[in-house]
Amino acid sequence: MPTVFVPSLLRGFTDDRSLVRVPGRTLGEVFANLEAAYPGIGARIINDGRIRPEIAISVDDQLVDTGLLYAVDDGSEIFLLPAISGG
Repeated sequence: MPTVFVPSLLRGFTDDRSLVRVPGRTLGEVFANLEAAYPGIGARIINDGRIRPEIAISVDDQLVDTGLLYAVDDGSEIFLLPAISGG
């Protein structure tokens, strides 16, 4: 199962877990299963069927630019990277 690394801002949804393992063959499936296991987290990642613009996704050290159809493997590591603001 892919491993999702959860940033501190979203750990309130995952019982303070920094990583969770959820099944899926695409990012869309992984995030749907993540939402099923941890209700509410999906809306922080996806909006209107797309990855929210303030979240970047890295899979196995590759930034994802193809969205929710991006294929993942059982051993994939998925990082949720919230945007950093400041001046």
